Amino acid sequence: QLGAYHPFHYFLYRTLPLAAAFNLELLASYPFLFCGTWLLLRRLTGNQVAGLYGALVFTFGSFILLHFLHPNAIAVIAHMPWLLLALDVALSSDVRWRQIVAELALALILGSQLLLGYPQCVWFTALTAAGLLLWRYSQMNRPLKRLVTITAATGIGIAIGAIQWMAT
Repeated sequence: QLGAYHPFHYFLYRTLPLAAAFNLELLASYPFLFCGTWLLLRRLTGNQVAGLYGALVFTFGSFILLHFLHPNAIAVIAHMPWLLLALDVALSSDVRWRQIVAELALALILGSQLLLGYPQCVWFTALTAAGLLLWRYSQMNRPLKRLVTITAATGIGIAIGAIQWMAT
């Protein structure tokens, strides 16, 4: 669960002293998690204040703070709102280039999660994404083609993270 193959870890530990790289690894997930949660909740609720409050509660809630000793778990969970945001855009956007960008983001984010090496939290994200997918898809009249492209993006994300996933 070291996540040694992740490009961010590779960059940090190759360019910074050990103490600085480790501290940056521990702290970088929190602003990443806050911003992603804020953007996701703002999109889902349409209310900026509700998004900020939800982001604050999720970022500094008990799950995240109690897992401070597991930096890779926090880093994987920090990817969750970004993945859910990409999934929502891929499902609900009517502009084709936005769908393509969202599907590409979905693949890269999932690959990044797998490269961090904490499969339990990737599973949490998969369950949450399945719930969002079912909820959003039941509200929309979308063709089956969207699900095929989202499944393909998921497969590409798994292939990106396969080097860490297979070792785990």
